[in-house]
Amino acid sequence: MPEERAQHSEDSKGRTGPEDLRGSVATFDRVEEGATAIATLSTKNHQVFESRVRDRSHVCLACGQASVHRFLYRKNDCDILRCEQCGLGRAETMGFDPESYYTSDYFSGERPDGYADYIGTENILRREFAGTVEFIRKFRASGRLLDVGCAYGFFLHEAKRFFDVSGIELAEDAAEHCRRSGLNVEILARCIQELPGRTGG
Repeated sequence: MPEERAQHSEDSKGRTGPEDLRGSVATFDRVEEGATAIATLSTKNHQVFESRVRDRSHVCLACGQASVHRFLYRKNDCDILRCEQCGLGRAETMGFDPESYYTSDYFSGERPDGYADYIGTENILRREFAGTVEFIRKFRASGRLLDVGCAYGFFLHEAKRFFDVSGIELAEDAAEHCRRSGLNVEILARCIQELPGRTGG
């Protein structure tokens, strides 16, 4: 297929301007279902980046529709996709092991792309989560609520004023913190093992 090159500009220090990104996004938006495109970003110092892009069909976890998931960009070896029906974003990558990634290190500043101090920001996070609970209550004022990936349970503590709450978490340390604070939280691996038809391993 014909190659498309994004326009570019440079500031006084020779850094590439945002036109490169706008050009690449425009190229991505024209990709049809099942099609493959090559987006090439060129700069005056002859740096060339090529990204092979493919939209995918998935059953969306939010809207439940089998729909095209549009490729948006790639970050940390993950493809970031968006459901064309409802707009939910999702990340996909090959060989990613979430159980070894989302450990206590992720919440305590040991990972550059994790939290600096999740527990230390509890008050800030709970204020934010309180707003999220109020938003949810516009659609459902009470009932049962499950938080998948509940971390240290700060959202659940805000939600339990109105809902019968429970959580699932990957990180053993975080799940144990939740249980010590009185929350009903299970480890994901344990939940999977207890599914019908699972015999362990």
